[in-house]
Amino acid sequence: MSNDLPDWAIDDPAIAGEIRLLRRVPQARVHQGKCETSNFREDEEGRGLSVTVWEREADLDDVRRHHDGFGVICVAAHVFRSVGGIIVRVPLVGNLNHCEIFPRFTPSPQKKLRAEVRWVYYPDWVGLEHRGPTEAF
Repeated sequence: MSNDLPDWAIDDPAIAGEIRLLRRVPQARVHQGKCETSNFREDEEGRGLSVTVWEREADLDDVRRHHDGFGVICVAAHVFRSVGGIIVRVPLVGNLNHCEIFPRFTPSPQKKLRAEVRWVYYPDWVGLEHRGPTEAF
């Protein structure tokens, strides 16, 4: 596992338990309102899975800014940790609660993460018949 971690990747143990982590999802990776496991795969070398800690209501706006065509899901921090993930704060301009999760997830953890997805924002391309409840801040 440590071989997949960049030297700068330091786990933030304060991001734990029921703290929700937001992630954008594209239309191509959602079918009938259900996310593919590929939403939990980061293929870029040296990068972790991009998420945002939902610490304030405006974090959802930060995630959606300039990404109008995406949906937004969340998964609790303890779920990422239960499959071996470490959560590293990597603030960005315009998204100070941005984090990356390491190491890369294999198919089995991806399935566990997908099973815990809760929708935060449904885009228009998810039909009403495929929508369930959404998480609120």
